[in-house]
Formats: sequence, C-alpha cells, structure tokens
Amino acid sequence: MLGRWRVVCVPNVARARAMRAGIEEALERSGAESPGNDVPLPGLESEQSAATVPLVVRNELAGVLYVESEKPGFFGPSSERLLRVIGGQFATALATLQADREVWQAREI
Repeated sequence: MLGRWRVVCVPNVARARAMRAGIEEALERSGAESPGNDVPLPGLESEQSAATVPLVVRNELAGVLYVESEKPGFFGPSSERLLRVIGGQFATALATLQADREVWQAREI
C-alpha cells in the first residue's frame, strides 16, 4: 500500500491551471456535472510551482504536506528525494505527538 502514496511535483502551476480550466469548460459544454469546488488553501499569491508530500505513519496516511514556490520549475524530479525525507521527518513528528497525547490523556483519566 505504501507504493500508492507518492510525492507529486507541479513545476508549472500556470499550465496546470490552464488545463483544469479547459476541462471545466468542456464539462460545462457537455452538460456534465462539475466535480466540485476547490478547497481554498493559504498560500502564495504568485505561486508558480508546487508539490504535495504524503505523511505516512505506520503505513497509514496521516496528512499531506503542501509546499509552493514563486519560482517556476522549483519543484521537480530532482527535489523529490529531499521532499520524501522532509515528509518522513514530519510524519515521525506527528507519530511522536500522537503518542505523547495518548499518554497525557491516559494520565487524566
């Protein structure tokens, strides 16, 4: 199951937005339903590249780290290894915090 969680890099956000707009326009013309609204995320106003990093704890997805840059092409294949390492560190921190919280909750009972 671990193989399905992958780092996804989008080196050119403008191109991805144009492709999405084209798909939405085609859906409207065909009368098909739109897949839904975007979830608004905080971020840079002039985002040019982005990446998502799965945070996996004990073979379960605990969250997703989303990073972005104002520089086109900042995230790409060469940065995937570093992003996996960072994601692993965040996932370990999440697991540690969860374990600490469980210990403190058990003490309060």
